[in-house]
Amino acid sequence: RLDRIIAADLHAPQVVMAGGTGLITEVSLVRRILQRVLEDTKTLDLPLCLALPDDGAAKRIESVYIEVEKSLGIHLPIVFGAKRRATSRQSEIKELFGELEALKGALAIMLDDELATGGTNDHTAAALKAKHGAAQVWAAVTHGVFCPGAEVRFADTTCSVDRVYSTDTIPFDSRPHLAELIQSGRLRVISWLDDLVKLIYFHHWDLSIRAMR
Repeated sequence: RLDRIIAADLHAPQVVMAGGTGLITEVSLVRRILQRVLEDTKTLDLPLCLALPDDGAAKRIESVYIEVEKSLGIHLPIVFGAKRRATSRQSEIKELFGELEALKGALAIMLDDELATGGTNDHTAAALKAKHGAAQVWAAVTHGVFCPGAEVRFADTTCSVDRVYSTDTIPFDSRPHLAELIQSGRLRVISWLDDLVKLIYFHHWDLSIRAMR
């Protein structure tokens, strides 16, 4: 009996089609996340490189990074992996493709739609550093699931992920076990509340969300 569903960065685009025309509206927060991460990289004197989990992710965010490149006047080299999922919570990047030479000495920004246990992120970051010479690796996701134990993994000084960015589509104020990770600066939370308010407003008045900025 729902009249409308608003979803941020769906894992599978097919969900939108399954919901029927006009029922499910997908909203991408990738531009918001990427812009925030790039703003923070200004304090570091490192070249940048985007690292995406698979070719599908590269296609999904293509328009976003082109727009960000133009607005900031920069070029963002991209690498993407061939991801194989072992379980619902665990996957592995088998091989990387793209502008691999851009990883050497760079800050690699791993973009994805969600982070669960953090195992894939940690293993991929280790490979980016050991095999391709990345200087630092930051993970940026829309949905920070953070399954039990993820906070221990990212707090560990041996973790290959140097920093994690996540929106609060899954609220953090009800998860006190993540507070220390946030206070340490290894986890940076990007609020999507302003975006949510605008979405509700635009939908209420039947305005196009494409006009949102």
